Amino acid sequence: MPAYLGGLLISLAAMLGIFQMKRAMMPKFHPVEQKEAAVTLAPGGGVRLNYGAEPGYFLIPGMPTRVLASVRRPDGTLAPLRRWGYGELVEKRVLIGPLAEESAYEVRGEFYICAQPGVEHRSKLEISQDVTVSPRATEKFADWNIDLTALGQRGLSAGEEANTKVNH
Repeated sequence: MPAYLGGLLISLAAMLGIFQMKRAMMPKFHPVEQKEAAVTLAPGGGVRLNYGAEPGYFLIPGMPTRVLASVRRPDGTLAPLRRWGYGELVEKRVLIGPLAEESAYEVRGEFYICAQPGVEHRSKLEISQDVTVSPRATEKFADWNIDLTALGQRGLSAGEEANTKVNH
């Protein structure tokens, strides 16, 4: 066998070993889906995030925690309007908006949550809401109440259940 093929095989085996180690050490995320009821808001309003706990402790840095506000076009497709990333979402008060123009919107978020640093089992919250902006609306804000403490514990509980099933 030529030397370059031997080197290629050794390199591929090393890469495979590294990927397997990374996969084994990667935290496991248990999905939680939440669909908020559609709401009609006045122009200039938006969606407020209420965490109920310190977001910097529960939201995991380095994971793609994000919220995306999109405009729904007449044909039903979505056009991205603005994206909020981890750095903006760990603030105590977060407003997804302002949604100023009269239109239909979809607000969708992904939050990667852990109960405490270093735990293997965590939660991934996928939350969405359809928002219509109309000058006839009286409400200016919709609230997303995201209980980070409960979601972190939910990830731990799901991990304990999974481990119990494997061991029995």
